[in-house]
Parts: sequence; C-alpha cells; structure tokens
Amino acid sequence: MKGDDAGLAGESGADAVALAMKHVLQAEHEGASRVAECQRSAADRLQAARVRAEAISRRADARIARLHAAYTARIMKQVQQVSDPGAPAHGGSESDMGSIAHAIERLAVAITS
Repeated sequence: MKGDDAGLAGESGADAVALAMKHVLQAEHEGASRVAECQRSAADRLQAARVRAEAISRRADARIARLHAAYTARIMKQVQQVSDPGAPAHGGSESDMGSIAHAIERLAVAITS
C-alpha cells in the first residue's frame, strides 16, 4: 500500500507543479499584453504631442512672419516720412533713400529673426 500512496503523491505533486507553471505562464502572457498595450498608448500620445508641436510651430512661424512684415512696413513708412526727398529740410537723394531703406530692412530682419 505504501507504494501505491507514493505513486499518488507523486502524481499530485506533478499536477501541482504543472498547475503552478500554467499560472506563471498565464501571468507572463498577461504582463506582456499589458506592456504592449502601454507601449501602444505611449506611441499614440507621443504622436499626438508631435502633431500639436508641429501645429504650434507653424502658427509661431506664421506669426513671426506677419510681425516681421508689419515691422518692416512700419519702419519703411517712418523712413519715408523722415527722409522724404521732396522735403526742403532733408536733401537726401533717391540712392541715399535706397541705402537707408535697405539698411533698415536688414535691421528689421535681424531684430525680428
């Protein structure tokens, strides 16, 4: 009888090991699935952040370009008012106006860039 009991105990021990292995493998599979799900979620969030950053960058670039154009126009208008070649107080020539305007435009670009 003792031999029979030992055989039964061995089988239930093997069953317990098999059951434990099954639980470990199942937990490992569930863990891998959760990690993959988190990776997908992180990739989606990263892509959304990149899209938002690109939109912000485009809006900022457009705003800078508008500001640059506005300041250039404003400076050019002020230069024309101050250095009107037709005004008797200012004897600037047309080429002087072009040089001044070009210098001011370069300055405006440097300031707004």
